[in-house]
Amino acid sequence: MRHTWTLLYAKVLSIALLVGITGCATCHKKEPELPKTSLEVRQETLSNACRITCGGASGSGVLASENIAITANHVISDYSLGNEIGVEIPGEQISSGWELVYFSYEYDIAIIRRPNSKGPGQVRWSGWSPSLTIGQRVFASGYPWGVGPILTTGYLSRITDDDYFWISANALPGSSGSAIYSMDGKVIGILVRGLVRGGQWSQFTFHAVPVSLVSKQLSDAGI
Repeated sequence: MRHTWTLLYAKVLSIALLVGITGCATCHKKEPELPKTSLEVRQETLSNACRITCGGASGSGVLASENIAITANHVISDYSLGNEIGVEIPGEQISSGWELVYFSYEYDIAIIRRPNSKGPGQVRWSGWSPSLTIGQRVFASGYPWGVGPILTTGYLSRITDDDYFWISANALPGSSGSAIYSMDGKVIGILVRGLVRGGQWSQFTFHAVPVSLVSKQLSDAGI
């Protein structure tokens, strides 16, 4: 009888040890990352907005990484005249001498790089998305009148045949180059122009270019 109890005890102890080892291995597994809250998404859009100057122009941009930013080409058009590109990042002093990596007159979009940088540096944004849906809610984050960063919200109202989409988020002069975000924090486009009729500036009708149009250039830049 004592021999039987000894064998039973040994089996129970073996099972306990096995469960303990398995449980310990499980406890070391990396916990899955939780999705960002709406507040965290909005805070990220503000922290990645930057003010861009070149010559007499002042506009907006978005930091894809610490060394790479995207803006509207017309904001930095004076670069061809020998003017330096300056970038003001929240919490940092304005830095000058940013270099033009890519530009498109057709789509009015440009990619710039921090001077003397090696590689793109740490990624800042949550990435970009090619998904565009009429009626979806969007964010715009930039520096209207050179003040900011300012976050506004609106809706994607129209997708045109010439690769633009219209949004109703509020913006003003100086907002050119602002990133347009989906609700989950993905950049879907860059604001490039507003609507002016009869000399009056519309504060609620703006055109943006899908960021997917520069996906190859971003990939070449290491983003």
